[in-house]
Amino acid sequence: MKIELEINPKYTETNQIQIQISVPPYLWENALALTGNPAEAQDDFFDDLELIGYERVTGIPDKLADLMEQYAVTAGHIQHVSSEIWKYFPADMPIQDYPEDYHEWLVNNWPEAFQEIQKAC
Repeated sequence: MKIELEINPKYTETNQIQIQISVPPYLWENALALTGNPAEAQDDFFDDLELIGYERVTGIPDKLADLMEQYAVTAGHIQHVSSEIWKYFPADMPIQDYPEDYHEWLVNNWPEAFQEIQKAC
């Protein structure tokens, strides 16, 4: 079984997310029957669960990549706000090609940038 999650930055301000997964009863019953213990059944079930996580953006300053990772902001989020909201760059321009001073501006004004990302994305 493979479950993929897209994490919305609106819910990661505290760097904590809560995930609720509904498990079909037959899967839970099978895990419980194999272990005989609800706690072990839960552990066994989630041992095989692979969550697709955040992929760090490369080719940009580490400070910006760190903030993006901390807040689960993707390159697409930055591109959307930079091109569609603020109209600074073409929509198809990768953030790695943005000027260095713009990267610095994003870092120095992260609360404002993140607020725009939350509203727009």
